[in-house]
Amino acid sequence: MLKQLLESVPRSDILRLVVSILLALLLWGWVTSVENPDQTRVFAGVPVEVDPLPDALQVVTNIQDVEVRIQGPRSVVSEINMDDIVARLELSDIDSPGSYNALVEVDVPANVHGVRANPGVVPIIIQATIVKETEITIQRPDLEDGSRQVGDISPTVSRVTISGPSSVVERVDRVVLSVEIGDQNDDFWETFALVAQDRSGAPVPEILLDPATVATFVNVSARGKSVAVIADIEGNPAPGYGVSDRTVNPPTVVVDGPAEALTDLVFLTTEPVDITGATETVSQRIGLGQLPVNVTVLGLPSEQVDVVVAIQRLGISQPLPEQEILVTGLASNLSADFSPRSADVMIFGAEEVLAQIQSGDIDVILDLTDLGPGAYQRPLEVSVPRGVQWEGTDPMLVEVTITANATSSPNAAR
Repeated sequence: MLKQLLESVPRSDILRLVVSILLALLLWGWVTSVENPDQTRVFAGVPVEVDPLPDALQVVTNIQDVEVRIQGPRSVVSEINMDDIVARLELSDIDSPGSYNALVEVDVPANVHGVRANPGVVPIIIQATIVKETEITIQRPDLEDGSRQVGDISPTVSRVTISGPSSVVERVDRVVLSVEIGDQNDDFWETFALVAQDRSGAPVPEILLDPATVATFVNVSARGKSVAVIADIEGNPAPGYGVSDRTVNPPTVVVDGPAEALTDLVFLTTEPVDITGATETVSQRIGLGQLPVNVTVLGLPSEQVDVVVAIQRLGISQPLPEQEILVTGLASNLSADFSPRSADVMIFGAEEVLAQIQSGDIDVILDLTDLGPGAYQRPLEVSVPRGVQWEGTDPMLVEVTITANATSSPNAAR
């Protein structure tokens, strides 16, 4: 029937119909290219996925990211982001170890008609996967202070399975269980990570460990006995000074030895610290005194401690207001006028000494020795009894005017 219909239509009409369709398609394509032109976008740093290999093979090459260039209608390309692009190595034909050039294939959303990866081919090395078992090496903790000791360390498994590329597995010298006890003072359970190491002790992270972590029981006990350290002070500070405080750092140490020796040991003393004649704080790094037989100090390699003996003056401060100022050293042919005529004096001493001070025991002196006529500012000096210290005066300086004494000329006899 269709054949009869076509035969009934003039050939010229059919030709016109075909030409019209072609023109419509061309017009549609032209309009589309004008309104929605092709756009090219470049995505850098696209990670490359590796297709699965048989269990006995592994890719040992470090695959770098690639650059992907896509082309398509602007309305499509502009909506694409990095997550829409998947780059992967085509490894379906690889079934044995060796070196290969693997094609980088890129999956993108529909309607993208131009896709290119750079590089498009990646050289790779395939190695056989090796699986082997080995004993776990226990690395015991380093206890610096010596106050604790670690006994048995018992992991729940003693062997570990190593798997990975042959060249990497061959580098593994041991698998280490590194035990850390932190602040633990008693037995405890903890899960520790296993670490594969080469002969130099460097980690080998490229292999798989089964198990990767191991639950472990660690026996911890206290060692020795903690005793105080007391500073042995010799001598006395200067007169008027005393010891206000003494400190030792560390204030306690841990000692170890026979049980009978530790039972009666309560404290240790330092070597003597001499403070004879001291007027200020004394600080010394000094050794410990004689230890009992077979007793040792733990965690203190130098067996030295820091001792600080604080020295301060003994007594109280006492103000003495309006003490008369005495002039000394003024030549007999000169006169001095000064102001003020008295000063407030502050003294320091033991309370019992200050209680015995009487009028005349304290002299406030204005020394004008060798000064001639003129105006001066002179400091005051204070004389105090033995055992008393002069702390200051108010004022410290006095205004002084020195003049020559007036003399009369004798009348000549007539």
